[in-house]
Amino acid sequence: MSQTPNNFGKGCLAFIVITILACVFMLVLINITGLHWLWLFFGSWLFFNFLSKKIFAKQHATNSYRFGKISGMVVFILIVFGLYNLSVSSDDVIVDTFDNDELVEAKYLVTPNDSIKVLAHNRQWKDYYGESYTSEFMVREADYLELRTQLNQFRQRSYETFWGDLYGYMSTNDDNALDLVYNSFANIKRANNLNAREFADMVVTMVQDMPYALVFEGECLAPENYEESFAQILRQCPECCIGNKRFGIQNPVSFLANLKGDCDTRTVLIYTILSHFGYDIAILNSDFYKHSILGINLPTKGTYKAYRGKKYYVWETTAQNYMSGTLPYGVNDINQWHVVLTNN
Repeated sequence: MSQTPNNFGKGCLAFIVITILACVFMLVLINITGLHWLWLFFGSWLFFNFLSKKIFAKQHATNSYRFGKISGMVVFILIVFGLYNLSVSSDDVIVDTFDNDELVEAKYLVTPNDSIKVLAHNRQWKDYYGESYTSEFMVREADYLELRTQLNQFRQRSYETFWGDLYGYMSTNDDNALDLVYNSFANIKRANNLNAREFADMVVTMVQDMPYALVFEGECLAPENYEESFAQILRQCPECCIGNKRFGIQNPVSFLANLKGDCDTRTVLIYTILSHFGYDIAILNSDFYKHSILGINLPTKGTYKAYRGKKYYVWETTAQNYMSGTLPYGVNDINQWHVVLTNN
């Protein structure tokens, strides 16, 4: 018996529901497993077919069923294709230009005993819940001049531990010189009565809010000299680059003195700050993704890297709105990430 128009409409609606469920199923798998999207596509496709057969068990041989299923599959493929393109475009670094209130100013900090020349900049940002923060961050010019060439004295112990040794070296050297920065964060914590979770969010969102800049070991060249991802950044923001930095990284004091920072420049800064305030922190690198992220051992939820009996929840630092336990879609296979440094 052929379907009536009313039943046919209900069948189409059911296929739309099945299509939406299959897409939701795929997104859940992406967040839980971190597998490549192609595997998840095939898994969701099987899920789509399974639901179709269950719901339309008695109509699977009818023309209406075949038409509805084909239409549903086409819609499913289009939605998945759209989600994939959206995820790829969202993984591109969104480059902000440097606003006037983000420019570094050389000024004098007057104390009861002295007048100290500092490099300062004002920051205004919001955390993940819309809470606004404002503060001035300063480093002494003398510390900046002394520490900016510290990597010339760094000596590599081994290839296997190179990045961890390098990050630890910078963090240790810069710790005492960041006392004015620590004071600014401590004042924010007291003024807003922040707990451990809220304070960590506040620190990381401040760094996430800072414009991204490339840091090269050689000179900064014209965009056409780089791969497309770097070229795109430089076309949008020519000033978002700093060159002639050994190992292609800036130490924390230099980063706060000129606001030029890429992924591991940021992770080392946050690692140093949160270490000072007593957090159990790690830095994770990926040769596969050519990227660096933070890890925090703090009760939360989401994606984590198990290391020496602890759970370090991953934290992206180069883009806004990524909370701990979440990673951008294009770099979310946790098996590609390795802990290179911890403070405990």
